[in-house]
Amino acid sequence: MYLGLRIFFHFYLNICFINKMSLEQDFNIAAEEVKKLSKKPSDKDLLKLYGLYKQSTLGTNNEPKPSIFNPTTYSKWNVWYENRMLSKNMAKKKYVELVQELKTKYGYE
Repeated sequence: MYLGLRIFFHFYLNICFINKMSLEQDFNIAAEEVKKLSKKPSDKDLLKLYGLYKQSTLGTNNEPKPSIFNPTTYSKWNVWYENRMLSKNMAKKKYVELVQELKTKYGYE
């Protein structure tokens, strides 16, 4: 019984580690691919990318809320804040999925 548990946990931990590394690699590849879209994405799509990227790399937005009179900074802060409930890994997964959608939508070189 003990040996069986050891083998199970060994494979379980390896699978979790491999999946995490694969996600990290997929995220890094997607971050490079998004730069090679044939057309510039809409502002709405760019904001989605920004919010997921920030959540993926820095985690929860703890920055003070900027002034509404600076619409660019406010929009970026807000879209990052909207992703606050996502873990870094879930944000990375959503980022990769969004990049795949944008490659279809805007074309890819």
